[in-house]
Amino acid sequence: MLHIESLSKYYGNFQALKDVSLEIETSRIFCLLGPNGSGKSTLINCFLSLLKFKTGQFKFEDNISNPRKKIGIIMEEEGFCRDMSVYKNLALTSIIKESPFSEIDSLIELVGLTEHKNKQVRKLSQGMKKRLSIANSLVGNPDFLVWDEPDNALDPDGF
Repeated sequence: MLHIESLSKYYGNFQALKDVSLEIETSRIFCLLGPNGSGKSTLINCFLSLLKFKTGQFKFEDNISNPRKKIGIIMEEEGFCRDMSVYKNLALTSIIKESPFSEIDSLIELVGLTEHKNKQVRKLSQGMKKRLSIANSLVGNPDFLVWDEPDNALDPDGF
């Protein structure tokens, strides 16, 4: 479970988040919905420790010893190594998460990129990059999946 308590975030004088509190249970689907600029991505970035926040706290329960290895992430900007192949990008994530390479081919197949596994990321379409993001988030069979706008650029007929 993830507990977020009274989290507030400022950008200069602008308050992006004000006393946000929530609990997200493991193995549950939780969706943050709101208009553009309402702080959804800011909240995600705060509890992933990608942004510093002014007040509040968050903690993971359920005996997660190293939460960053147990979270699968899709962010709006994918952040892949553009000159590396699909396979090598997933291998890099596997190294970071201390996950076996043996799962890479099945993840590539799951998202429909088998024919593109040796293609450089910079040569992929936006939809293919989103599929790669989905596969990347699943490396290591994480306890939490955090997907920020996962359907952007994803072709619904592609799966």
